[in-house]
Amino acid sequence: MQVRISNRRQVTFPKKMMEQLNLKEGDVLELTETAEGVLLRPSTFSTEGFGSLKHLIPSGLPPLDLEKVRYEAASDPSLRD
Repeated sequence: MQVRISNRRQVTFPKKMMEQLNLKEGDVLELTETAEGVLLRPSTFSTEGFGSLKHLIPSGLPPLDLEKVRYEAASDPSLRD
């Protein structure tokens, strides 16, 4: 499959590929140079490593809404390059 890089350094993924890879607007992709070329993969975030920090979180806080955080971060112009 071929895609073209726009003059704004953007690449458009075909809808079928986005659906197959379960990607959506706002997802972060990790770009890695390999011997074969460029590897592009979804960047994952795991909270498993935070167990030792649990005591630092004040009790009574509502659960974290990661979708809301993702949306707010994606719309924050200060986080863009």
